[in-house]
Amino acid sequence: MMGKTYKLKALLESVIVEIEGSVKIGGKDVSKIEMREPTLRDVKLVEHIENELDSNAALVGNLTGYTAEDILSLPIHISQALIEGLESFQSSEEKKS
Repeated sequence: MMGKTYKLKALLESVIVEIEGSVKIGGKDVSKIEMREPTLRDVKLVEHIENELDSNAALVGNLTGYTAEDILSLPIHISQALIEGLESFQSSEEKKS
């Protein structure tokens, strides 16, 4: 019996969420938010946080350079776009038999 083969897609280096107009983050007007690709260390830093919303906010904050509080204070549609960007990094693997 042969083991499973995995085909990995190339990942983006970062995700950029562009905002129509701007939003205040940390007292500054921001029209785009760039999120770098997470590392295992980034994931490990938030694994102790049981609440998924708080965990995602902390992880997105780490990847964007903002605080978890900044992320939690964003309008829901911007937060959702950031979470979708985070998930795009995690869906890089395709199973092949």
